Amino acid sequence: MNIPYTLIGSIEASVPLPLQATLANDLTTISCRDTSSILGRLEEHSTKIIRALRNEPSISLQFFFAQPPEGDDRKPTSRAKSKKSTFPLALFVNVYGSSSVGEAFGHFASQCGFYIQQPLYADRDVEYCNPHCLSRDGLEPLFTHSLNTCVSSTLENISIYLERNPIDAFALRADNDIIPEAQDPKSLRTPLKRHQRQALTFMVLREQGSSDTPSLTDLWLPTTDKLGRKV
Repeated sequence: MNIPYTLIGSIEASVPLPLQATLANDLTTISCRDTSSILGRLEEHSTKIIRALRNEPSISLQFFFAQPPEGDDRKPTSRAKSKKSTFPLALFVNVYGSSSVGEAFGHFASQCGFYIQQPLYADRDVEYCNPHCLSRDGLEPLFTHSLNTCVSSTLENISIYLERNPIDAFALRADNDIIPEAQDPKSLRTPLKRHQRQALTFMVLREQGSSDTPSLTDLWLPTTDKLGRKV
């Protein structure tokens, strides 16, 4: 998850990423794990979310700073007055826990207004499960340390990830060409933007249960009804 925070320290552009972070006992102050220097503070809404997650014994959290996703114009509020060369970073949280709380966590994240993204830079290799994404039964388990190699610029590798998380086709790159653009519906007066036309293609393919793109594996399997019709 990419969560809002206030930047109160300075982060030099030469610092290698990701920058692992720790959260203080006040559930507000964020520090660099290696140097213990204070870098920021969580906003009130973020603190409430982290407190609720910390109250679940089976859940553990990993905090780190990394570059914001392409197309994400959210930037941390800055109070830093340093003359050092700094650059905006997003604060991410990887959430680990038992599969038994996965559905409840997905519902909680939705209520909080968060989209569960892929867990980049995971510090442990565990089976990946995203309650915000549909996946077909019978797929081989996908583990967190393999995500960095699956999500790349090549269509061949990216299909491995998208067949389990098809909606992320719209989140991986701002200029992605993975999904073709649908035509604007004639009955719609307002022209659709590019990502909206891609989303329309995605929804139509899901409804039809067929995919014309090699990167989107069907969620539906063909079957035959009692009358011998394929459905």
